[in-house]
Amino acid sequence: MHLSLNVSISHIGLTLVERLRSAASAGFDVVEMWWPFEQPDPPREELASLASEIRSAGLKLALLNLDGGDLGSGERGILSHPHAAERFRANLQSALWLAEETGCRVLNALYGNRLPGLDQEVAGALAVRHLTAASQAASDIGAEIVVEALNSGDCPAYPLNTPQAVVELIEEVRSAGAVEVGYLCDVYHLARMGIEPAVAVRDFGAYVGHVQVADFPGRGIPGSGTIRFPELFAALRATGYAGYVGVECHGADKIKPRDVIRLMAGGAAGG
Repeated sequence: MHLSLNVSISHIGLTLVERLRSAASAGFDVVEMWWPFEQPDPPREELASLASEIRSAGLKLALLNLDGGDLGSGERGILSHPHAAERFRANLQSALWLAEETGCRVLNALYGNRLPGLDQEVAGALAVRHLTAASQAASDIGAEIVVEALNSGDCPAYPLNTPQAVVELIEEVRSAGAVEVGYLCDVYHLARMGIEPAVAVRDFGAYVGHVQVADFPGRGIPGSGTIRFPELFAALRATGYAGYVGVECHGADKIKPRDVIRLMAGGAAGG
C-alpha cells in the first residue's frame, strides 16, 4: 500500500497549484483530486498546464475523479443521468488525456443522485453502459474506473450507499464485457453507514480498486475518531491490496505522512 493526499479537501483557501506545492512541502509525493475544472472538457492547454504543475511540484497523481457536476449544490456525479450523457462522454476523453499525461491509473466515476421522475432501472442501465464504455477506454491506457458508495446521511439522494450496492453494479458491468472497473472503498462513508470498515474489506476486498481514509465522526484525520485503522489496514494487507490509500479528510494540512504510515503499519497516530 502507498499513500496519497486528496488536495481537493485539504489546504482549503489555497489555489490548486498552491495546494499541490503545500502537499509536497508536507512530505507527500502522491496526490489525488476531484475533477478540478468548472468545465467537463476544458481546453487542452488547461489540462496540459495542470499536468505540468503536478510534475513541477514533484508529485504523482494516484486518482482523478470524473466530472461530478456541481458538488457544491449537492450533485454527486452524472454517470446515471440521461440529460448529461454528452457531458459524460466529453469529460471522459479529457480525463483520460490528463490521466495519461500524469500517469494516473485510477478514475472515480460518481453514480449521480436520483432524479425526480426518472425510473431507476433506466438510470441503472445508462450507468452500466457508461461504465462499460469508460472501462474499455480506460483499459487502453492501463487505467481502471472505480465507483464509490456514499453514505445516506450526507448524500440522501445518492442510490449507492453500501459496498454491496456498488459490487452489484460492478458485476453488471463485468457481465457487459468490461473488466477494469472496481470499488472505491471510502472508510468514512462506511462508518457513517454503521458498517465496520475492516469487515467490509474482508467481504469485498476482491473488488477494491482504491481506498480513501478519514475518521468518523467528523471526517477528521485518521486517529481522531472511532475507526479502528490498524484493523482496517490489516484486513487490506490480508486481501493483498497494493494500491494507494488516499487521505481524504478535513484538517489534512495538519497531518504528516508518517502519522498515517504508522497507522498502516499497525501503530498509533501522532507523536
